[in-house]
Parts: sequence; structure tokens; C-alpha cells
Amino acid sequence: SATGLPWRGGLLVTAGLGLLTAGLINAQRAWMSLSACGSALAGVVLVVGFVVSDLRTGRPLTDLRLFASTPFAIGGIVLATVNFAVFGLIFVLPAYLETVRGHNALVGGLLLMPLVAGAILGSLLNEHATRRLSPAGACRAGLTLLALGAVIMGAATVRGGLVLMGVGEALAGLGMGVCQPVALSWGLSQVDSDRRGTGSSLLSVLQQLGSVLGIGVLGTVEGSIYSTGLTASGVHATPEATSSVTIAFQQAARSPDAAGQALREAAARAYTTATDFSLLTCCLVAVGALVAVVVLVRRGDTRTG
Repeated sequence: SATGLPWRGGLLVTAGLGLLTAGLINAQRAWMSLSACGSALAGVVLVVGFVVSDLRTGRPLTDLRLFASTPFAIGGIVLATVNFAVFGLIFVLPAYLETVRGHNALVGGLLLMPLVAGAILGSLLNEHATRRLSPAGACRAGLTLLALGAVIMGAATVRGGLVLMGVGEALAGLGMGVCQPVALSWGLSQVDSDRRGTGSSLLSVLQQLGSVLGIGVLGTVEGSIYSTGLTASGVHATPEATSSVTIAFQQAARSPDAAGQALREAAARAYTTATDFSLLTCCLVAVGALVAVVVLVRRGDTRTG
């Protein structure tokens, strides 16, 4: 009926995102496997099918035409990117700081505090940055700081410097705090009042999607590169050790001889390399979002820049 629920759109997007998530999870073990690539590809196809169907139907699941507004499109990109980075970094960094660097959970948590402090400071400076730079400028500045922070954190893993790691975290957090609030408010600024609820819900969905993709993509990068690196090192490692650096260190601790030491060093090197690539991926995603913002502002109304 005309007032019925849009079941087709709901089923398409639910199945699509579910398969995409499953593919990313399976890719952490074998990214070229059918269960990984096949599931992810099928998920992408279904999500594209949902977009096409929702734009054509008279009873859409959500109002995708909101993306015709430049501020709304930019807001969605920025919010998804910020959540991608936040959840991805929180997923990747603890194992590096605690297992590889040998800190306990309390110290590992404290070593993540610069990220939180930077985000708090950024949120306090958000209004000032928006007035000085414009909403689009604040989004560009935030994404730039996020990308720069990821690069510095990657340099810290190479040099082994916790101070440098803290600087990178603080800059990334500052970027998140600066651009996240303005992305939400500016994104809804040109949405009609009767569509404001739909727009807010859609931006929230994009945030959650960014979180899932951050964990899935960075987890896949981390897991696959760590496993490949440990296997290529030539040390004796069980399948469980090649899938988890924590298990590798636990097994190394039970072998106090040279073999255990070799496993510990090889696992540390492999996970450090994997963390470098994860941080590089985070940087590239932020740069990609930055480029998208620049292009959208140039194509949109010049008053939004």
C-alpha cells in the first residue's frame, strides 16, 4: 500500500551492509578468498541497488536527494571519515601500545589520552575556526590535521617514540574536534525544517557506517599485513600466532629459549609494519575526503566556501 513500509529498500541495504561487513571481517584472515571478496562485492552491488531503487521509488527508505545539497554532502563525508579514523585507530593502536611496546592496559589507555585531549580542545575551538575559516574551511582544516596526525603517528612507530606518538594523536584528535561539530550543523543548515529529521538520521547512519568501515578496513589491513609479515619471517609460528600478535607474545613467553625470543621479535616487527600501513590508510582516507570537500565546494554555490 501507499503507506506501507519500504521493505525492498530496507532489505537491500540491510543485506548489502551485512555482506560488506562480513567480507571485511573475513578479509582479516584471507583478503583474496571468496568469502571475503565475494561477500564484499555482493554487498557493494546490493548497496548500489538500494541507492538506485530508493531514488526511483515513490516510497523511499530515506531521502537520498538530500545529497544534492553541497553542505549536506560534505557533512556526510566528513562525519563518516572522522568516525572511520576514530574507531579504526582505537581498534589498532591498543595492541601496538600494550603488546608490542610492553605496557599494561592502564598505561596503554593513558597513552591514548592525547587523542581524547585533542578532540576536546578541537571542539572548544570549533566555533572560532568556523568564524575565521568558514564552515568549509573548518572541515578542510580538520581533515588536514587528521591526515597529518596519522602521518606523525606512523613516523612514531618507525622511530619508537612515544612523545611523537602523542603529538600525532593530539593533532588527529584536534582535527576530529574541529570538523565534526561543524560538519553536522552545516550539513543540516540548508535542509528544510520538514526534512530535518530525515537529514539528521541519514547523517547518523553515515557516522555509524564510517565506524564499521574504520574497524573493518583497518582491521583487514592490520591483520593481513601482520599475518603475511610473520609468516615471511621464517620463525616457527602457529596459525593462532599468525592471526593475533597477543597470542604470538603469549606463545613466545612460554618458550623462554631463543625460539621464543625470535617469535617475539618477528611478531613485533610484523605488527609494527602492519600498524604503519593502517595509519597510512587512515591518512589516505582523510586526504581523499579532503579532496572531495574541495571539489564539492568548487562545484557548489560559492557562498558555501
